[in-house]
Amino acid sequence: MQGIKGFSAREINKSRGRKGFLWLDESYDRIVRDYDEYLEKWNYIRDNPTKAELCQEPEDYPFLWEPGEPEI
Repeated sequence: MQGIKGFSAREINKSRGRKGFLWLDESYDRIVRDYDEYLEKWNYIRDNPTKAELCQEPEDYPFLWEPGEPEI
């Protein structure tokens, strides 16, 4: 995680002309225990652009990619 966060923070800051921290200092993993929990996490991530008012519907977000998407 450190490598991913470090690389992406440098690239994002470079593109924005900024320096400093970008990510919160946290990292934890969670085992998804069943299909219902999987759908909960899937929909949480899928709905983030809508909640951030980047689009009206998740399907309208240009960076949404859902291979093998589940039935919702």
